[in-house]
Amino acid sequence: MSRFLKCAVLIAASLLVTTAAHSEADTIHARVVGQHGFMDSDWYVCPSWDVFKRFQTLLKEEGEAAFVLANRDCTKVRDQTEVIVEDTNFLWGPSATCVRPIGLPDCGWLLVGYVTTALCQPTYVSSDQPLKCVLRKDQDNPQRPWSAGYSGK
Repeated sequence: MSRFLKCAVLIAASLLVTTAAHSEADTIHARVVGQHGFMDSDWYVCPSWDVFKRFQTLLKEEGEAAFVLANRDCTKVRDQTEVIVEDTNFLWGPSATCVRPIGLPDCGWLLVGYVTTALCQPTYVSSDQPLKCVLRKDQDNPQRPWSAGYSGK
């Protein structure tokens, strides 16, 4: 088998595995470029892939240092802020999206699970059921768009 063909087979197999790994539970999370979603909690978005990876590594190894980095280099986006997915990474490193709060020019990287497709709380109804999007109790008066909580720099 030629080197090129081996490479093509490897890439195709990784794409199939990546697609198969996305379960029904993932359909409540915004993960497609151009898709609108809402922050599920107050959390940090990092301006570059490198800063995001460093933040994730520090979270596992030294939590206090991770938040020093996040407060210095990343931006905290408030819960229920409406965002648009502008880029994705599902092939290497952690599954992540680059999201941009509505009305602002730049996106920031964060893990996929922080952005839902509706104003809801991801919840397991029972252990044998997939993750469901349960409407929030404050659904009648949601805080959005970005002006309700984007902290900026």
